[in-house]
Amino acid sequence: GRLTLEATVLREDEARHLGATAGEAAFLLEHHFTGFDDRPLSWGVFVCRADLLRFETTVGFEAPA
Repeated sequence: GRLTLEATVLREDEARHLGATAGEAAFLLEHHFTGFDDRPLSWGVFVCRADLLRFETTVGFEAPA
C-alpha cells in the first residue's frame, strides 16, 4: 500500500467539521491499499488540523534494551 502526507489548508466545509477557521494549516493523509495480487482494497483521505497532529520518529540505530 501507499500512504501520502501533504500540507494543505482547510476549506470552508472541512473547517466547519473540525471546529477551525477556513485557511488554517492542515495535513491531508491519503491511503491506497492493495492485496497481494495488486487488486485495490481500500482508498481514503483524512484531513487533520495541523495544530492537533504530531509525528515523531527516531533516526539512527537504537540498541535493544
